[in-house]
Order: sequence, then C-alpha cells, then structure tokens
Amino acid sequence: KTNINVTVLSNPIVDVQENNITREAGDGINTTIGNFTVLSIGNVDLQNVTFSCAAGVVCQNFTVNFSQPNASLSVGQNLSVQVNVSVPLNFTPGNYNGTVNVSSANTSDVLILYVIVAGKTNMTLQMSPSAYTSNNITRAINETFSVQVNATNAANGSARFVNISMQLPQELVYSGVQYCDNLTKNQQCSRLFNVTVLNATPSGNYSVNITAAWTNNDNSVNTSMSVLTVTVA
Repeated sequence: KTNINVTVLSNPIVDVQENNITREAGDGINTTIGNFTVLSIGNVDLQNVTFSCAAGVVCQNFTVNFSQPNASLSVGQNLSVQVNVSVPLNFTPGNYNGTVNVSSANTSDVLILYVIVAGKTNMTLQMSPSAYTSNNITRAINETFSVQVNATNAANGSARFVNISMQLPQELVYSGVQYCDNLTKNQQCSRLFNVTVLNATPSGNYSVNITAAWTNNDNSVNTSMSVLTVTVA
C-alpha cells in the first residue's frame, strides 16, 4: 500500500470579463464610460481587490473614478464596477486610451478604456411664446412684446462663445444679440428679447428667425435656428 500526499496550493485568480470599454465623452463633464465585471475564478477568496488607472492619456490627463475603490470576492463571486471619466474643458478632440489594473494579492488583470473626446455638439432652441399676434398696430402706434429663448447643449461636446440673435423683416426690430457663457452637455442659456412691431405695419404673417451660434470643441462654428411667426391682425 502506497500513500500519496497531494498538496493543493492556494491559487487566487482575478479575472476581468471584458477586454475593453469604449465610449464618447464630452469635455468639461463627467461621463459614465461603462461597467466591467470582475470574477474570482481561483480556489481561494480574493481579498482587497483594487482598481487603478495606471497608464495612458486617459489615466494621466483625465479624472477616472470607480464605483468602489476596492472589494473582496469569495470563490466564484463576481462584481460589476462602474467607470466614470471627467475630461477637462476644451481638451483636444480625439481617441484616447488608458490601462486599468485590477489586482489582489498575487494576481491581477487589466482592462483598456477607450475614450473618444467629442469634437462637435448640437444646440436646441425653445421659445416662449412660440407665436405672437399683434392687435394694436396703427399708423402711429408701435407694439412691443417679449420673447424668452432657451438654448440647450443637446450633445456631448462643449459649446463655446454661444450667442443668440434674431433676423427680422424690416417691419420689426429687436433688442439685439445676447451672449451666453460656455455650455457643456445639457447646460442651458435663457435670454429675454424685446421685439417691436413698427407702426403702420401691414396686416399679415412675418417670420422671425432665431439663431444660436457657437464654436465647437474642434473650433468649427455651428448654428441652430427656430422660427417665430408674428401675425399682425
């Protein structure tokens, strides 16, 4: 009879299910890049699993945060971790990457973050009222009314040097161009305009073009336009 002693060594193994995460992010804001899954596939529990952004432009120039700084996983357990990235305002548009290290004692794995910094954005315009009827025009009397215009950055990139203007027919005049601060994603600029229908304006419908203009993060210039209809009774 022969006895054989078998020694099973402790073998902690951390495994990141995904190889990479890719997401577009706007400058000047915090963006959720995505989630990755960490698994414990060894024969002992994982203690003090840590997450760190170790190398690459994403790690060196952006702020990277994880939904939790560390964790412990029992054998067979998995954990979903969310990654948030903050890109500095006006950071040059382009594709950037960073290497995330997921490590515990004697074991580690990596994940690559691919962050696309947006070069362009889009603005939406809302106005109140959306149409106006003038009932008081005579040969001697003007009529002035107010229009509230809201410009919203509706996409990822920043909008710089935002301004709102109106283009009117000669029978109408307005209070002039108004300027806004830089707008990042979902930020809004609200401005009040006075529009005057001049005396002796013939009855009919008149179109007022309301335009938001801005400079994108890639230095190109874009505009967005809405139309306000003024009816002279």
